[in-house]
Amino acid sequence: MYLLSFRLRADQAGRLYDYLDSLPEPPFSALSLTQSEAQNPKQAEEVLALYLPDLPAAQRLQKTLETRFPDLALHRFTPEMIKPQDWVAKSQQGLAPVRAGRFLIHGRHDRKGHNLAGHHRTALRGFRDRIEIDAAQAFGTGHHGTTCGCLLALEQLARASSRPRIRKIFDLGTGTGILAIASTRLFQASILAADIDPVAVAIARHNARLNGAHGCLGRLGRLRIVAAAGFEQPIIRTAMPFDLIIANVLAAPLKTLAPAFRQATHLGSYLVLSGLTRCQTRGLLARFRNFGFIPMATYNLDDWTTLTLKRRD
Repeated sequence: MYLLSFRLRADQAGRLYDYLDSLPEPPFSALSLTQSEAQNPKQAEEVLALYLPDLPAAQRLQKTLETRFPDLALHRFTPEMIKPQDWVAKSQQGLAPVRAGRFLIHGRHDRKGHNLAGHHRTALRGFRDRIEIDAAQAFGTGHHGTTCGCLLALEQLARASSRPRIRKIFDLGTGTGILAIASTRLFQASILAADIDPVAVAIARHNARLNGAHGCLGRLGRLRIVAAAGFEQPIIRTAMPFDLIIANVLAAPLKTLAPAFRQATHLGSYLVLSGLTRCQTRGLLARFRNFGFIPMATYNLDDWTTLTLKRRD
């Protein structure tokens, strides 16, 4: 993976960000805009960062931006390779249990009492709706604002007495499987979870078995986890349409997949979407309104937003 970052004046970075955020099929996997520290407020700058899969992709995009924005002198910046590391496993070490609505998410070290204060051990023993997650090399421990926001959105959706019954659920980009596992406890439904990464699929299956949810009825729902990308695989197309789709990914792929979300749902279906920052929410909502989805609920945790949408036409 390569990082392409530009340090620019706020107005320049804003122009560049607006252009990149409007691309219908962006070549990058993530886009962020952060303010850099400056002693003099008049000299404040912002750092626009893009993550791309390889060096040629980074170089092509930089060349395009140099041509489109010649006044920004973007040739001054150089793509930087990011060495692959198991960031999730590292970040999980020593994490205390986290509560998200009715759920208490914890790691194996919590169950054994390692690295825990006494009040954490007591809370773990007395909490009924526990989900144990071993992250390893997959994303999703419940500590991140996106995962926690999705758990809160799913619980609220399960409580809504006026909604149509949810019988078929698809968890796109399942990661550790945490949201699919939680769904087995919230909905009496058939749940299909998928991830493009076979390592993540193996981890999600392990976590599902650990929590009594894989290949059989959990407390309410039946869960199946497969290796697949998007909606094109036969196993997913056969299961369509879904009553609920969960997608905790990133804003750029969510925008790209908006037409596929419509094809994979029906009138009255729900979406729970996350992986977007608050400043990306307006653009994402505008995109999904064009495909018949309207907002039902918004959850803001830290700088991250989770949306519940409903298909109205």
